[in-house]
Amino acid sequence: MEIFFNYTGYQLLGRGSTLLQQENLGASDYVADIGVDTGRPALLDVLVDVDDGCSKYKFLYNRYLKHQEKVQRWVSECQQLVAALESKISDG
Repeated sequence: MEIFFNYTGYQLLGRGSTLLQQENLGASDYVADIGVDTGRPALLDVLVDVDDGCSKYKFLYNRYLKHQEKVQRWVSECQQLVAALESKISDG
């Protein structure tokens, strides 16, 4: 099984005289991470974004993927693990 992990987090963009800067989009602005007619590069995509110290996770997979219950259980366990790690780090 192939899992694609994409992380976007703290970057030195928009500081000083840099060429690139991070743009905040409103709730109604949606930008797809992959073209509509393009197949997913992996069976499971895990997208992690860290903004202002807050992490956001998105798990993407095909609705026709076999073993949906196992995938959903894995996602739930990942979410519980991340929450426990974040709690442990903040207590730290």
